[in-house]
Amino acid sequence: MEQTPRNAIEENGLTDIRRLTACLFLCLLPLLCQAQPLLSFNSQLQAEWKDSVRLALRESYEQKRINMDSGEMRLHWDVFGDKPADGRSLYVSLHGGGGAPAELNDSQWRNQWQLYRPEEGEQEVVYLCTVFSV
Repeated sequence: MEQTPRNAIEENGLTDIRRLTACLFLCLLPLLCQAQPLLSFNSQLQAEWKDSVRLALRESYEQKRINMDSGEMRLHWDVFGDKPADGRSLYVSLHGGGGAPAELNDSQWRNQWQLYRPEEGEQEVVYLCTVFSV
């Protein structure tokens, strides 16, 4: 079996929340960083790694959702500014739902999308809003 980030996560038996966090990070990694070596990878190895991450998480990225055994995390993100050489900042806003009816929960989550706008001088930002449904 080809070793991908998703396989590595599943093979290591990580708990749902740790798997979810790892998947979320890997899904958004291309938005956050430039082609700088991670650890001491050479550029060819890094390119192959990035390609495997993109392939493994393409569906999650395109559908803006991460499916887990215990439920689904829906994602919404806004990207502000041009990506600088050293990457963007990431701000994460978590919405838990709290057992509210789906219509109310979704409207509160959509409202959350508007709660953050970058301040002057802080333009290279990804703002991510999540909601987890069981």
